[in-house]
Amino acid sequence: MNASYNFDPMTGKPIAGAAGTPSVQVPSKPKREYSKKEIVLAWVSALIGYLFCRTFWVWQKPAVGLIFTVCVFAFGFVFFGRKKRKARSFFYPVSALVLSCSLFFSSSPVLQFLVFAYICFAFLLFCQTGSETALERRAGQLYVFETVKAIFVSPFKSIGSAVGAISTNKSAKKGWKTALIVLAGLGIALIPTLIVFALLSFDSNFTDSLEVIRSVIFDRILTHVVSLLFGVPIGMYIYGALYTSAHPARDSFNEETCVRIEDKMKFAPSLVGAVAIAPLLFLYVVFITAQRDYYRAVFTSTLPDAYTFADFARNGFFRLCAVAAINALALIALRVFSKKTKNGKISPVVKIYTVVLSLITVVISGTAISQMVMYVSNYGLTRLRLYTLWFMALLILIFIVAIIKQLVGKFPFAATAITVFVLCFAALAVPDADAVIARHNYNCRLADPACSLDVEYLGQLSPSSVPVLCEIYGNDDLPDDIRDAALREIGGYAAREDHPFNLPELKAEKAYAALDRETQLQAAVAFDGFIPGVYLSREEQTVRDDYYSLYRLVVYRYEKNEGVVFTDNPVYRPLGKGDRKTVVERIDEYARKCESAGKKSVLPFESRDLTAEGRFYVALDSTGSDGFVSSTVFIYDTESGELSVLCTDYDYDM
Repeated sequence: MNASYNFDPMTGKPIAGAAGTPSVQVPSKPKREYSKKEIVLAWVSALIGYLFCRTFWVWQKPAVGLIFTVCVFAFGFVFFGRKKRKARSFFYPVSALVLSCSLFFSSSPVLQFLVFAYICFAFLLFCQTGSETALERRAGQLYVFETVKAIFVSPFKSIGSAVGAISTNKSAKKGWKTALIVLAGLGIALIPTLIVFALLSFDSNFTDSLEVIRSVIFDRILTHVVSLLFGVPIGMYIYGALYTSAHPARDSFNEETCVRIEDKMKFAPSLVGAVAIAPLLFLYVVFITAQRDYYRAVFTSTLPDAYTFADFARNGFFRLCAVAAINALALIALRVFSKKTKNGKISPVVKIYTVVLSLITVVISGTAISQMVMYVSNYGLTRLRLYTLWFMALLILIFIVAIIKQLVGKFPFAATAITVFVLCFAALAVPDADAVIARHNYNCRLADPACSLDVEYLGQLSPSSVPVLCEIYGNDDLPDDIRDAALREIGGYAAREDHPFNLPELKAEKAYAALDRETQLQAAVAFDGFIPGVYLSREEQTVRDDYYSLYRLVVYRYEKNEGVVFTDNPVYRPLGKGDRKTVVERIDEYARKCESAGKKSVLPFESRDLTAEGRFYVALDSTGSDGFVSSTVFIYDTESGELSVLCTDYDYDM
């Protein structure tokens, strides 16, 4: 665009359009050009964002996490095509794909979410480090700047590129306008729709129909719509990271700028750091000398006086965390703020202090690991104890790498530290940690009968513990209370409704299927005496009346010869005369509600059938609170093998 300017002599600001003034050429911003592939992938990016939203709660559907990992990196490779990528960038897709295997092999929710988080960060670093946008040839002193740029700069630099690519198509522009018109129409219709809904909500048939629509549409379809709405901006973010890497342009966040910032931060003479840290080293010497009896107890595996195993292990871990944090901050401060020598090298003072502080951290980490091992050998392994051991071992390795860096100047500290972290993380995440915990605790009990075995904790882990629980129940040498607890936890596994598709679940199903039918039923009853989790079929019916009371009936069907499992269970008892009247009234009331609602009751018998003495075995349950009453009747028919659960809920506050 050409424009003429007259510069105001007072303000110096240009006045456009003045006649007789010299013209100034203002360069126009070049319009972005998008290839056909980039236009198509701009649409695909919305689906990738949708898949991210469906994957975020990755422990619920770990198989989707695997699909997301493959899709997002395949999307990146297709986007870059034949463009040459730097070798260091391939570390991230390889490591992400290896770690993503843990989504199928492991069942720990914490580890699965951490793996998913690493996959996301690895993708962004894959985009950042593969082209000229990278700040370094390999991971080094600018790695922190590199990570910040990969997450907060590069994707937002081209955040609108996906919309720009789509907008190049005229039909796409019409589609966006149509979508905006539709959304505006829905917004206008919202208020009258709510008014009509309030007027019609008093009709029971209408509310029942809405309940069906809600369960089908809102619970199933709406979640996908919400995921797609959130997935569009996430897809734009992903597309922006890819586009910036595929079309690198020089910006202010470059290597020269980062190096300049780093050099400006090095303002303190190394002597200042040496004097500042000297008192800290003196305190460490005094502390280690004063705690010589404590460390002797650690290395001889004996418990010091006035300590329990839990206190001993907890004391060592928190001491390690404090020391590691202090030393890490001290080393970072020395490295960041201390001036270099005249030759541009790290000061010898910084190297010496780094070695000394790292060695102190390694020693304290080793003692903390010994304390935790003593605790685990006496009280078994848990998730928290396993993660703690892993974290302390990782600290030792990282500080050893720091020591090597001081002794070998050309040693790549950042790249090695990242590799060590990924390998250690893979060693923790890819094997099934819960299965390792369950097997370790069971083997410790077999080796030493005095060792405690917390069966209830094993049941809380995940399906990974089910094969071990089946072995515990089948071991007649174990005490009955331990075997009964294992049977109850097996029943809890069978009663769960969510069974994600992964390897631990497949192993659990195989171990559970190997149990005979009688054991499966006994396990279900041991877990929940009212609603066993093992049945041949299930049918449910819900009826709501004008007074906001909800009637729910669930019928479970079993084999007839399995009635002994219920009749021998102390929870169930023959229907007494005092109970018969209450149960008859409840059944007749439910039948009337079904008739008034135009529904046929799915109850497999009528109230008059209860006159057969001893035929039905019943458990009654009623709970009440302020303004709310919930009553439940459990009826088992020994002839038909059907268990009926009739619930009546009254909510007076509605």
